[in-house]
Amino acid sequence: MLLVALLTCASLAVNARPDFSLWTPPSDYSHSGAKHLIGSPAWTAWFKNSNPDLIRPAQPQITKCTGPTTNVWGASFDDGPWDGTPILLDYFDQKKMQATFWVVGESVVKHPDQLLRAYRSGHQIGIHTWSHPRLKELSDDDIIAELVYSARAVYAVIGVYPKYFRPPYGNADDRVRNVAALVGMTSVTWSKDSQDWHYVRSPSIISAVTSNFQSWLSSGSTLDISLHHDLEESEARAGIAAMDMLIDAGRVIKPLSECVGDNTPYDNPILSRFFEASGLFLDHWGTNNNEHTMAPPATTGTAVTATGAFNASDVQAAQTIPVAANAVVNPTSKTSSTAALDSAERRSAELQENILPHPDECLFGGIAEENILPYPDECLFGGIADE
Repeated sequence: MLLVALLTCASLAVNARPDFSLWTPPSDYSHSGAKHLIGSPAWTAWFKNSNPDLIRPAQPQITKCTGPTTNVWGASFDDGPWDGTPILLDYFDQKKMQATFWVVGESVVKHPDQLLRAYRSGHQIGIHTWSHPRLKELSDDDIIAELVYSARAVYAVIGVYPKYFRPPYGNADDRVRNVAALVGMTSVTWSKDSQDWHYVRSPSIISAVTSNFQSWLSSGSTLDISLHHDLEESEARAGIAAMDMLIDAGRVIKPLSECVGDNTPYDNPILSRFFEASGLFLDHWGTNNNEHTMAPPATTGTAVTATGAFNASDVQAAQTIPVAANAVVNPTSKTSSTAALDSAERRSAELQENILPHPDECLFGGIAEENILPYPDECLFGGIADE
């Protein structure tokens, strides 16, 4: 009976859809009027101080492919998943080629099915922040929030943590790249801009984009990474026209990881450790697994054991780092077969009733013990108010 219950639960979970309806990360507006997330000094301190065995210096920003042959071309599409994404996915399915999709967290929560489809089709998924701000205008805390929230949204859908990010507008400097390195991410921009964004609502978008590509191909440009967008249908159509030109010219379209020789694009042990250690991201079964198991398992490199919950030794002594014991259910571990069956039956029943578990119970304003909900800002700001 235990096996049947567990298999039933797993089958239901595969078809479950993440519920992002209550996830509203705290946001503000910069001096230029652009929206961005509000970060937590506690998070920044943890990333700076808790991973001496994992943190590496920021890698040089990637702008071009490295091979393995000179006819490789790294096609990449920003700002989805949105209206243009399914059009591109249909095209690449037909051509049996893959590209890179740099996804925005706010868009992921609106179109998780499109993200899942892209991942299952073999496209690489990269982080493009949560709200698409100019990162050089943000504090270290806010940059980390933009990367962490978007990474967790991606994980909720496909079960992996990307290690590459693309700064919106290419807006990054050494400080931004160094902050991103704290969360295990490397910056990627481009060597060729299709300029589809400039003609997005113009009838000349396809001719303008293909003119650019004709010029680059005529000049013999190689190993490029090109910037495109998948917000609008017109951008997708222009992207397809450009891809056809590349293929006709003998270029081989590849996702970023393949064109730079990296076979572990989702090896981000720092993020894995953070989500295990923080407690703020536990689901209401007390685990950090992707409860929806929507995507097949991916190779993510060396596993890293959690270093424990946040505590004062991880950060500046003056900084209070509350563990989320009152904000999420973190039940005592049970090892008996009866307890396992109870958990499986409970999950199966909730899924059948369409009460879907949230991957981040705290951040989604999720279900705490006896349905006592945490205050949203206790979770979202990384803190619990004094009793």
